[in-house]
Amino acid sequence: MTPKRPAPETRAQPDGPPMHGPLMQDPAGDTLLAEPDGPRVLLEIDPALPVGFVRGRLDIALRGRVISEAAIAEVRLQVDERILAVAAFGQPEAAPVTALPDGTPARQRGFQFNLPCQPDDAVIQASFQLVARTTDDLECAEDFVIDIDTGAPVPATLAAGPARPLAQTGANRPHAVLYIERATIDLDGLLTLEGWAVAARPILAIHIHAGDTRLGTARLGIERDDVAAAYAAYPDARLAGFRFSAVLPNEVRNETRGAAFIRACLLCPYGFAQEEAVPLEYIAGRTLPPTLL
Repeated sequence: MTPKRPAPETRAQPDGPPMHGPLMQDPAGDTLLAEPDGPRVLLEIDPALPVGFVRGRLDIALRGRVISEAAIAEVRLQVDERILAVAAFGQPEAAPVTALPDGTPARQRGFQFNLPCQPDDAVIQASFQLVARTTDDLECAEDFVIDIDTGAPVPATLAAGPARPLAQTGANRPHAVLYIERATIDLDGLLTLEGWAVAARPILAIHIHAGDTRLGTARLGIERDDVAAAYAAYPDARLAGFRFSAVLPNEVRNETRGAAFIRACLLCPYGFAQEEAVPLEYIAGRTLPPTLL
């Protein structure tokens, strides 16, 4: 686990010596950040990796937890420099109380992300990083590798990275789960995005972004009985569906054409939020009648 304090504008580690001391190994075998230079953090995922095949994508659900002596502001999923998902946490004083493996008092947050893959071959590896940021802008990162074999009975297996079955951890559920099923744009510039979201708190809005451009706000409250069955513990799960559709102006369309990913940002009260990004699918045909072009 690599601790660092990012520069405010880029979150990149500044030049010079490390901000914290070396890593330490807990007696239980967990990798923790060494004292006295900073808070110790444990970041791990469930080795069970549910997989879904959606519109040519292979999506892998990453479910995990972060435990820290310091309050956690966010956890994010990165592939290289691209941020694919973020869980932002408000009310740090309300985070469930737990303990690090050595018994040190700490607080815990659960999270669930989607890792979208587009395997060119039947057998590949997917590498990614999970980064936890504390409320005082200290960051700790863990590297993970997943072996993917689309022809195997279990298509995704964890090859590297700290893991523990969530059933053994008592991890609290994620504050929100956000999933984009479809993100397409056609030759007429018609962007269509569909998905679902559940949250422990009311969902105030889901904003849609392409790169740095905010495209609009999704329509919420679409019935999804399948989501209600799978996420019955979340309020209003039966109305978890959302949709966004808009013909983009030419200037935005040209900017979007250069964006490989589309992003949905879910907002809840008290500073809780969730973001997910998936590849934007380009459709060769036309959708709109000529009168609407």
